[in-house]
Amino acid sequence: MAINVNKAIIVGRLGADPDVKRNDVVTLRVATSESWKDKQTGERQERTQWHTVVIFNPTTAKFIADYARKGDQVCVEGTIETRKWERGENDAVYYTEIVVKQFSGNVQLQSKGDREEREEQRPAQRREEKPESKPQQKREWLDDDEIPF
Repeated sequence: MAINVNKAIIVGRLGADPDVKRNDVVTLRVATSESWKDKQTGERQERTQWHTVVIFNPTTAKFIADYARKGDQVCVEGTIETRKWERGENDAVYYTEIVVKQFSGNVQLQSKGDREEREEQRPAQRREEKPESKPQQKREWLDDDEIPF
């Protein structure tokens, strides 16, 4: 008995803001990179691959459309599908994409790109800007008779 599996898992960065086609369909362009050291020259080499991701899951599509932005890191789990259409006579175009359907895929927002670093700096700046607070006064304990309920 042979078992066939069509599953793709990629972790990469968004190359553009999510493209909302309809309320429940979102398209993403995700870049994944691999790097290695060239044995002959000793130089560091890098290759970037671009993947098209189509989200058909309404809940995931809304979340990604609302919160994901260019540069954010995402983890995509879906199936690989190839579409074919005819541009003209004897001119077939093939388009391969990762499809995230309801109940058979997932997209996770892993980091918010540079925005995350900026957000981390803001609270620290606010703490520095706050004036020194007054020391709190000691509170006296209330008797049971003084409690209004």
